[in-house]
Amino acid sequence: MRLVVALLAASSAQFASTASAALLHHPPARPHDATGLNLAADATKKPLPWKCCDKRKLTRCTSVERGVDPDALPAIASLAQRQALLIVGEQKAGTTFLFELLAKVPGIDASKNKETNYFRTPTITACNLAAYLAHFRTGANASSPDMLLEASPEYLMLPLAARQAVATLPRARIVVLARDPVERAHAAWDQQRRESRDRRPFFKAMREEITAWRDCDAKAAAVASASGRPEAGGDAPWRFDGARWFKSAIDYETACARYFYFAPSCPKDHLGCKLYLHKARVATHVDQWLAWYPQDQVAVINASHLYENPGRVLRDVATFAGLAPSAVDKALASPVKGKACWHACRFKKRPLEMAPALRGEIEALIAPERARMATFLEALDPARV
Repeated sequence: MRLVVALLAASSAQFASTASAALLHHPPARPHDATGLNLAADATKKPLPWKCCDKRKLTRCTSVERGVDPDALPAIASLAQRQALLIVGEQKAGTTFLFELLAKVPGIDASKNKETNYFRTPTITACNLAAYLAHFRTGANASSPDMLLEASPEYLMLPLAARQAVATLPRARIVVLARDPVERAHAAWDQQRRESRDRRPFFKAMREEITAWRDCDAKAAAVASASGRPEAGGDAPWRFDGARWFKSAIDYETACARYFYFAPSCPKDHLGCKLYLHKARVATHVDQWLAWYPQDQVAVINASHLYENPGRVLRDVATFAGLAPSAVDKALASPVKGKACWHACRFKKRPLEMAPALRGEIEALIAPERARMATFLEALDPARV
């Protein structure tokens, strides 16, 4: 049973097959104790201008520290063997639906709030780690066999979130739901429109993103280069450049992953316009998580299958997480029905309309991302286990 979907036309099938082989020839992500992630040494007080104080002026703080505070090291050590399931994205792809299904499975300890967003914090401290674990019924019990579950779709596009997650929960299983990039972008725009946070027509929002997409290509490449992943098929060792990685990750998050930019058409009473299309760069973002977690701890699922056959997807994800089949059967004792809409079902949605010329330009722009996404959907399908 597989959750593979063809996101490409027949002309892209050969490319996807080649890329899949390349992905599987990559070594697994560096182990937790050999990543250059020396927690004791990284527990630094050196400030980095990472987080905004004044959102309207985008004034950067100078008091935000990076990494792990020394007082958090004992608590982190106690979590080294703790099992967890992190649904890290993507938005408007069914993360809430999957979270609600998994929360019914015995042996799962779901967070009180679906989105804790904890791993967005630039510095892990004993205090904020304790607050994070308080979201869970068994969070304070480091030896509990229950699997922690949370779903924070903001994590996917944040390379620093991946780094903080592996520092805290190195044995976590990572789940990503992938949706068609243009459809996901339209759904995100439609939500902002309903909330009066974006008054631009969808076609204008897409037109204004083309330049941003290309600019973020280079920034994402800089993060990947600093992570030190060897070329496919090679035996070269990882060459992680910690200082350069932090600098490039911060640059990427500030300019791209926070997905805000400014244009005359942006609402005057809001931070800026969202980068809807860039948020759907699932392949780029999954690759950033693979720099920290090994392939066998990462699953990518076609989101449409979750809505078509949620019971099957739930079994596949539970098996991937190492849960007993009997536990899943109990959760499925009453039939689980698919959903008729992706999100905010009570609201009327705008239809996806775009001029053929613009749609063609967008499709040409995202074609490489689609090809890589097809690779991940096959190589990281949870049904592979």
